[in-house]
Amino acid sequence: MVRAGRLALVLGTSAAALVLVPLAGGAEAHRGTTSVALPDRLADYSHLTADVTDAPVGRAVALYQRGFGVELFDSPQAVLLAADDDVYRRLGAAESRGGPESQGDPGPMLLSPDGRQVVLGDHDTGSPDLAVVDLGSGDVATHGLPDARSVIPVAWSPDGSRVAYLSDDSPTNPYSGGLIVGDLVVLDLASGEASPVPGGEDVSAAAFSPDGAELAVQHASGSGGLAIVDLASGAVRRVDATGSLAGPDAWSPDGSLLALVGAPGLSFVDPDGTGVPLTLARPATDGILGWTGSREVAVLESPDADDATITAYALDGGSRPLTAIGDLGSYGIGRIQLASGLIADLQARPAGSPDHGPWPPAFRIGVALVLGLAIALVVVLVDRRRGATKA
Repeated sequence: MVRAGRLALVLGTSAAALVLVPLAGGAEAHRGTTSVALPDRLADYSHLTADVTDAPVGRAVALYQRGFGVELFDSPQAVLLAADDDVYRRLGAAESRGGPESQGDPGPMLLSPDGRQVVLGDHDTGSPDLAVVDLGSGDVATHGLPDARSVIPVAWSPDGSRVAYLSDDSPTNPYSGGLIVGDLVVLDLASGEASPVPGGEDVSAAAFSPDGAELAVQHASGSGGLAIVDLASGAVRRVDATGSLAGPDAWSPDGSLLALVGAPGLSFVDPDGTGVPLTLARPATDGILGWTGSREVAVLESPDADDATITAYALDGGSRPLTAIGDLGSYGIGRIQLASGLIADLQARPAGSPDHGPWPPAFRIGVALVLGLAIALVVVLVDRRRGATKA
């Protein structure tokens, strides 16, 4: 009985220590430097990355998906990179919104301009809402929406007070092979009011102007092309341009250009449709990641199946590498986003040792069980040896 009690005490103490005591970090938000930079190489896929709710990141410069397809021990991850250090965190709230229609990918997600929030939607839901994750605390605020089956956030206003999203009465599938389209609606996060955008039917993309007063709206092919909507008056004007809106950060910081993506690469047009477009012959089929200067954009390039780079291109010529991404053959990368309000004059810095935070609870429990069993085995063997010696 004494031995059994001693063994139980050892096992219980060991397991509790590993499960309950944080192995690194904590619930307090990460605090780094005030400067913003990208590491010159992103960290590899890791099973040991903590969730942002367990170890908040503070503010993030990047959000992306790492890995595609669900395998025995691997699953697609939504990953946040801190704005000022090599700190990586998973966004479990986005991962939990994945489903069969997205092959296990994290649900729709969009990083705010200041890098302090992420808004989440859903491809197939019976309870339409947009959830906003506070990256400084890990808290999640849910905003109920009018009836819809699919809710896809497509753009943040520059001040972070509103989110434009696509609403559809049917589920959407990111692997259907076509564009995801819907009715464009703007949600005011403070009031909870969801306002349909005038002329916002059959829309595939949108981008707020730098002052938040207008919304560039990309309609699906054959449905009206590109338009600019004045959100106060509801006035709509068409833009005669070739190409499609190059993402939620398509509008240049000074409001003088809109980035479009098409067959020749990237082009940049005056929002009123006048003037001669500027061109940048780069194969940026996914659009731009943001403006890293008044006349410089960041794009994701994949020169081969195993490597990718984020590169900044000046509109008048010249380029500079920002970040390299490797091991894509094993763990691909997708839906990469940069915090548009943090990347003006974005620089690269030497990558440090990745900080993945405290081990996820499942790993802590697993380690506790393994260590507990190991200790139990040692105790049993020692007791047997002592018994044999006495005999």
